[in-house]
Amino acid sequence: MVTLGGSITEGLTQTHAVENLYGHLIRNFLMYNLYNTPQNINFLNLGIICSYPLLGLFLTESHIRPFKPDFIIVKFVLNESIAILDKQKSNTKLPLSLCCFKHITFLDVHKLKQISQINLTLVHISHPLFQVALAPTHLTDCSEYYLDFSLECHILTILFLQDQSPTFATVTVCVDDLETCYLQGYSQFVNHYPCPMSVIADSNPKLHRITLRITDTDVSKEFYLLGIAYCK
Repeated sequence: MVTLGGSITEGLTQTHAVENLYGHLIRNFLMYNLYNTPQNINFLNLGIICSYPLLGLFLTESHIRPFKPDFIIVKFVLNESIAILDKQKSNTKLPLSLCCFKHITFLDVHKLKQISQINLTLVHISHPLFQVALAPTHLTDCSEYYLDFSLECHILTILFLQDQSPTFATVTVCVDDLETCYLQGYSQFVNHYPCPMSVIADSNPKLHRITLRITDTDVSKEFYLLGIAYCK
């Protein structure tokens, strides 16, 4: 079984972490109370604080489909603070529309590396859901880090890691050589948060060139790219 949702699903309150998650309670009921003989149930908790539907869409493709669960619990609520924050950011685009959900393709960093020109490096990170990322390696002779690829799509979203540390970089995203948005690695609100950013939202698919660049003082900072999702 899988649980998908925000802080309540993750097991967090404003003051402390909850020991008995509702997912664990349901799993234990199914294992020990529903049948005369206890049944083993594999449980994947995809609860992430500050989660919202676009991140849930990523997790569906990156984790739920490979896990192939029989039972999925979705804790659906509107996070008012996230909604307000999105409206305040001028470079934040709206999440994917419902019509795109069944057509999305997820590329993890291994697959993304295969189709890209890049001087980022595959690194291991300590995250419960994402263990590998593409990151700058802080080479002293490097004045710019980049990732460049072409893809036919009409929707494109990038997943990267946000953190409260000011050592996290801001990355410029260019679509067809035009600056489109910024991936802000630093956020005062979250810690090690997989953040999705929609960078292309067109009505019809076409071939786009997408470039991520880390320049100037951000070259010496941290950035972790976790994957992309697109609709063709």
